[in-house]
Amino acid sequence: MVIKRFSLVFAIVIAFWGMMGYAFAQGGDTPRAVALPTPYPLYGSADFFFPPYPSENDRLGYGKSSPHDTTPLQPGWYVDWGATRNPAHPAGAEYARTIYFRLKNVGWCKAASSPAQVTANYTGTALIDNIRANPGALWIIGNEPDSYYNGSPLLPTLYADLYHYFYTTIKATDPTAKVAMGAIVQPSPMRMEYLDKMLTHYQDTYGEPLPTDLWTIHLYRFSEWPCGWGWGAAIPPGAPSNQTGWLLDFTPQSLLNVSAMETSLRDFRRWMHNRGYGDVPLLITEYGVLPPPSYNGFSNEVAAQFYNDSLTMLSTAADPTFGLQSDGGRLVQMYAWFSTYHDPPAGYTKYGGDLFCGTYNDRYDSRCDNSPDALTAIGAAFAAQSAARYTPYADLQPVPPTMVFSTTGVLTAAAYIQNRGNITAAGAQVQWTLMDATSGAPVAVAVESLPPVGRRYAGTPVLARHAWRVASPVSVTASTAYTVRVSLATADANPANDALAYRARWLPLTDLSVAGLTFSTGSTFFFQQPVTLRVTATVRNEGAQTSPPTTLRLMRQLPGGAPRAQDIGSLVVPSLAGYNTTRLVFTLPVTTGGTYRISALLPSFITTTELYTANNSLTATLLAARFVTYLPLVAKE
Repeated sequence: MVIKRFSLVFAIVIAFWGMMGYAFAQGGDTPRAVALPTPYPLYGSADFFFPPYPSENDRLGYGKSSPHDTTPLQPGWYVDWGATRNPAHPAGAEYARTIYFRLKNVGWCKAASSPAQVTANYTGTALIDNIRANPGALWIIGNEPDSYYNGSPLLPTLYADLYHYFYTTIKATDPTAKVAMGAIVQPSPMRMEYLDKMLTHYQDTYGEPLPTDLWTIHLYRFSEWPCGWGWGAAIPPGAPSNQTGWLLDFTPQSLLNVSAMETSLRDFRRWMHNRGYGDVPLLITEYGVLPPPSYNGFSNEVAAQFYNDSLTMLSTAADPTFGLQSDGGRLVQMYAWFSTYHDPPAGYTKYGGDLFCGTYNDRYDSRCDNSPDALTAIGAAFAAQSAARYTPYADLQPVPPTMVFSTTGVLTAAAYIQNRGNITAAGAQVQWTLMDATSGAPVAVAVESLPPVGRRYAGTPVLARHAWRVASPVSVTASTAYTVRVSLATADANPANDALAYRARWLPLTDLSVAGLTFSTGSTFFFQQPVTLRVTATVRNEGAQTSPPTTLRLMRQLPGGAPRAQDIGSLVVPSLAGYNTTRLVFTLPVTTGGTYRISALLPSFITTTELYTANNSLTATLLAARFVTYLPLVAKE
């Protein structure tokens, strides 16, 4: 019999990863969205009034003279001769603000000649606050300064001075704002002379041609008698008192003559071109049928037909020389009908052209039938034209407020993505490009998907963010290391506004991190009996700004696969100056062998300047290795 004996073997059974020991940071490079600025309802809303116009119905506007819900019209835009800070946007309609002038101590058939005779609906801090709350908005300065009757009659020299004041104030407060000339009553030769006097005074007084982003006019056909002589618009202020201009018959054939309207429109475009404004868009902020349907020949049906005929003219009239080249040579870019429902104060004339029935049109329009909110024949024509000209489109745009903030080694860019279109944008992607600010060379590129972005004014702009690990400057004054470019990676209706670039700003932020978690025995030791270890947590302020006192929470997961970590206490983290470190020590009872997972966690919110929280926790593994003895093996032959 031969006996083979294996020697007694002591083996240490240790899992591979336990033997190695490791510590790791939890979370990715995703900053918290605290302290980021609130998005604007629509940044740069004035761009809506400039080419391109992806949907023809965007050009259709109206004058809002009543509280009717205009959603059934599906309009593109509107004016209300005011400058509401937070206006309504029915069906996504854009809003054109107006600085409206009122006169004091000015007699009948007289015009204001001094600023002391003029008050405006917005001045001072109220104006500044409104401008700042709506960056990139459109501001029309005045309304019919050439009219003694329904406007605010101003001598052309005074209008030039008022325009200069509001133009410079608005542009100084918000360089992205767009400023437009106030509309004259009609583009007649006499009123173009009024504008010439105004332009001459501006050049002589301020040493430069009058600057404007848009021209606006009203497109009516009225007789021009001296003030008080007869019906119509009267001659403009500053004209000789015995002079006359257009003298027209008070008939539909004369007042609603579309061909004559086109001729006067061409004349005005030629006038603009010859004075250096050929590349400036032209908006009609009022046109329509002012005689009410009670007047012979001016029924709502006649007005509806005029609306259709005039709209055809306005949307097709073009000139290769005098028209706006960026809009296919078209003479006029947008047009607003007067009005939703004109309900004048006692003693004033009722105007026609109502889009809604109100209480007046029951006698004149079969559509009304005691339904004040119903559309008149004119309103029905407007709605039909808008529907026929509607093209669905999305127009995404990255916009301010933007932010670039940094902690040591991490740069995070943020921008809002808004939708100027008339439908929700789904499936879009945004591309982030980090560039060297000096050479413009790309450093890193990333493409990310966006959630659906609602149409204009139907939802909140989407906050897009991306973080890179980069070498940050030692001093927060080194603020031009990078340029961030955010752009749309998917096509939409207007590629011209698909990108936004801005410089990185290294902000003096707080950035507390759990930089280390170590054990007095090292990450692995042989367990023979219960022992108490010392654990050191290193907390560092990676930012430049002093952090407030806070707490460090401690968690423990015991051996044996316990499903939930246990809270084992907390430590006070003192205030830390920028780039300083503190070490906190606590004890850890080890009562059995096995693998322990120990976590140290800073609060998810420390201060509003703690924008990066991916480094606010750390987990380390401790292996208390156990001895295992194997009994002898005996083989028998």
